[in-house]
Amino acid sequence: GTDPDLCLNMTRWAELVAFCDETGLNLVFGLNGMTRQNNSAPADLANHDAFFAHITTHGQRVYGFEFGNEKSKIDPEVMARDFIALAALVAKHWPDARTRPRIIGNDLNTNPVYLAKFLPVAGHVLDVVTYHDYAGYGHDPELAQKIPTVEFLDSVWRRAAGVQAQQLAHAPTAELWAGELAAAYASGRDGVTNTFISSFWYADTLGILARHNHTGMCRQTLL
Repeated sequence: GTDPDLCLNMTRWAELVAFCDETGLNLVFGLNGMTRQNNSAPADLANHDAFFAHITTHGQRVYGFEFGNEKSKIDPEVMARDFIALAALVAKHWPDARTRPRIIGNDLNTNPVYLAKFLPVAGHVLDVVTYHDYAGYGHDPELAQKIPTVEFLDSVWRRAAGVQAQQLAHAPTAELWAGELAAAYASGRDGVTNTFISSFWYADTLGILARHNHTGMCRQTLL
């Protein structure tokens, strides 16, 4: 059976929505993009449909839905058609565009080659284009020495520039967010990414992304 600790039940969902309402936060929820038979098959959105029906029936407020999470193995045109189907499903449950959750994706690591195939098909349904970026490696013993260097800090925009170019070319009305990022992947490095030294990366990245028209930066992680 499914591990209950890995499955979102509706009691927990209600607690999450209530927390966001009480604290004035906007909730963006990541939807499963792997309800498919294989990487070339379309996603089965039946569970998503039922989830949306539950949300609207209970009058719950959701700012937006992301779909998938670093699923570059899925054919970009297949994923694009999934986003179009998802957008139609959201419009069905939220017919009033003023209260409709935003469509956000495609939530990959910086991959302009993939976006060059994905965005021409799905760009028109996206409210926000998101990508992930991790500047360093959590198991690197020299990470603390690398973070405050120009080479390390400048690498953020070297990776993100290609993503923005594709967004401007194929989804110019969408916002651009760094949807998940930190100074290092592999869960960071204790004593480095959770200490003052990481603020060199954080402050510099906030500035460079704001300079290049990003409207969102989601730091990984609160936990």
